[in-house]
Amino acid sequence: MIENQVSLASIFENYSGHIAHKWEHYIEIYERTFKHLRTRPINLLEIGISKGGSLNIWREYFHPDSAIVGIDKNPECAVHDDPESKIYARIGKQQDKRFLNELVSEFGFFDVVVDDGSHQMDHVISTFSHLFPKIPDGSIYLIEDMQCSYWPKFGGGLHTPGTVIEWAKNLVDLINIEYWPTEEQSELLDLKNQIKSIQFFNAIIVFEKGVHKKTRARKYGSH
Repeated sequence: MIENQVSLASIFENYSGHIAHKWEHYIEIYERTFKHLRTRPINLLEIGISKGGSLNIWREYFHPDSAIVGIDKNPECAVHDDPESKIYARIGKQQDKRFLNELVSEFGFFDVVVDDGSHQMDHVISTFSHLFPKIPDGSIYLIEDMQCSYWPKFGGGLHTPGTVIEWAKNLVDLINIEYWPTEEQSELLDLKNQIKSIQFFNAIIVFEKGVHKKTRARKYGSH
């Protein structure tokens, strides 16, 4: 147990390194989502490096023996590779399955994935569909900047089929598949019994990996 842990909000407010560009309300969501993972070494993958600031912040926030891995398609982001600090930058496209497989081969399974990459609808869904089955139970997969699901330049729009928001709504049904009258055919069935929970926040979706056990209703009390 690490005593006297500094809050993520404090880390952000006192940070003075490379720029990290985040919406302010994300910080509270990060804290409530990740705080239980701070006491042990983890592997974290952030999709989208940009200026590199968030990699440094995750380095400070999580256990000192954690591996902080960032990926970006921009070759200039390789400058943020700092193995001595257990910060690793790799160059490639998030929708490239071979590249993603290479990451898993190099670093092992990821306990946390933060998708802050291209925000293109097909990229986000393709990356999740490929990576989520490869992370262990108890892992967290967070997709941010979901406002892009409503913006046409990212392939979004209100109630538009194929957006990440509409796709994630369908995954809510998948969590409740044991109550379906009949099991319909769907490509989403590949994720059956893999998603333990989904949380929707303002512009963020958080998925918890886990196997659903068969549920039952019980009576409690004596009369």
